[in-house]
Amino acid sequence: MSSRQLEELLVEARDFNVNKDITGMLLYCDGSFMQLLEGDEEDVRSLYARIETDSRHFDVKTLFTKETDGRWMKGWAMAFSLCAHRGELESCINIARDNIALRERLTVANPLTDVMMGFVERNNRMFGA
Repeated sequence: MSSRQLEELLVEARDFNVNKDITGMLLYCDGSFMQLLEGDEEDVRSLYARIETDSRHFDVKTLFTKETDGRWMKGWAMAFSLCAHRGELESCINIARDNIALRERLTVANPLTDVMMGFVERNNRMFGA
């Protein structure tokens, strides 16, 4: 996917998500995407169905679903991280593993959760949150 196509995808996703009150994040690395979506269950399931049939995506898989009391990505219509190499994903995982406060919020042990929460923690430190 070219930089321009990626940018267009993000603009489209953010506009849609704002209108549906969906929050989440998208990771992109080596031609692969990993995404977390959160919001009203019906709206998220509808969006996921759109993603599955979108010609820009293939081999779409659900890694896990979970109901939560609150949102992990509150205020982020679609956070995004471009990883230049898999080592950056490993760095996110290590940050998440070291963050006890984030780990306590999770009840499902899952590598995807580690990566997503690592991204949140890294960006919270970067932006002073």
